[in-house]
Amino acid sequence: MAALQDEDGIRWKVQCRYRDVCGKNRRMTERGFARKSDAETWEDSFMRKAKGKACTMTLSAFIKVYEDDVRLSLRESAWQTKEHMLRSKVLLFLGDMRICDISNADVIRWHNELREMTTGKGKPLSGTYLRSIDSQLSAVLNHAVRHYGLQRNPVANVGRIGCKQADEKLFRTREEYLSFADAVANKPVSHLAFEILYTGETAGHTPYL
Repeated sequence: MAALQDEDGIRWKVQCRYRDVCGKNRRMTERGFARKSDAETWEDSFMRKAKGKACTMTLSAFIKVYEDDVRLSLRESAWQTKEHMLRSKVLLFLGDMRICDISNADVIRWHNELREMTTGKGKPLSGTYLRSIDSQLSAVLNHAVRHYGLQRNPVANVGRIGCKQADEKLFRTREEYLSFADAVANKPVSHLAFEILYTGETAGHTPYL
């Protein structure tokens, strides 16, 4: 159904009919859109999801579907970390592409863009942080493969970027450690854990890293 003017005569609403996963006919009403185009965009995304065709959405739109599906299963802090990486490091480059159109070559170019990015202090992103960013996009596309008909995950085809664990040599000097710590500063839990481990090592305790 088309977008309609809401009762207040200012905002817009959408009323649409769809069939749920049990085969029952349902009716959905969503209100509060500032513009008619916003209401139509929401309706299009909702109907694609309801019909199992979310893989034709842009990555930006599909991540909203992904959030609806997985957020309640995660701790809020975990979701906030995931959302930050997706917004600042993934959508910035690939957000306007339909997920079914993202190719191996697009992922390779994205990887190269990440390798060129730096922290606020001008240092390259650490290998572990690059791997974490890469994992976020891979998780979103795997979700689309499993549940929404996407044929393949191009991140899996290209191969991973970064590394799983930090090289212990990074922590031989305070300056080297601070370079690493800066790269994980936006992840408070991880940053605190590494700070505790490094402090214990430099105080003469048994090295943990």
